[in-house]
Amino acid sequence: MFSFDVREESFVLQGKNYRLLHAADVDALFDTLLSLPEDHPDVRDERIPYWAEVWPSAIGMAEFILQDPQLVLGKSVLEIGCGLGLPGIVAGEFAASVTLTDYLPDAIRLAEYNWQLNRQSVATTSVLDWRTSDTSPAAQVLLASDVAYERRMFDPLLNAFRQLTLPGGTIIVSEPDRHFARAFFHGLPDAQWHVETHPMKITRKGITSRVNIHVLTGQ
Repeated sequence: MFSFDVREESFVLQGKNYRLLHAADVDALFDTLLSLPEDHPDVRDERIPYWAEVWPSAIGMAEFILQDPQLVLGKSVLEIGCGLGLPGIVAGEFAASVTLTDYLPDAIRLAEYNWQLNRQSVATTSVLDWRTSDTSPAAQVLLASDVAYERRMFDPLLNAFRQLTLPGGTIIVSEPDRHFARAFFHGLPDAQWHVETHPMKITRKGITSRVNIHVLTGQ
């Protein structure tokens, strides 16, 4: 099914158990990327396999949704850069619909598999590069977990927020409190959103880190 080794891991969030399949060896995927020629599309676009691991930001967003399911209850939800799909899978317990999107087919295949591990329905997925998202369908709630890990992504991300969220909708962003990203998130109110930030402590592989959950609503 997959061109790389995978393993299943269980996560208990708010007393509920979730099963996720992820790459068994992310370093091996990175080595595969490094072995490609410089003109290969994956190298030119720096497609580092961040999608293959379960990150604290995804866990934090999933926990946050479980703590306040009204954020997604009965609404259409779109997750961008979904990777393994944990936040969208959790949202699927409460939302009217969830679409998981990523621009890498391997991520989509894993997200589909993980959805079926946890939900009694067929996943709705789409290959989507949110950096060029002008023609993509919008939703009432947009989920974005740790997608802005470089400064060059901030302007496309703002455009994605505008293009992929319906009027009056909500955007939920999780990120690991990167210092260089603080100015971007602090500046969001000037970009026509009301922002509430909720810091969380997430422990993953014995390491506790801070994750910020930003909830954006139109002003």
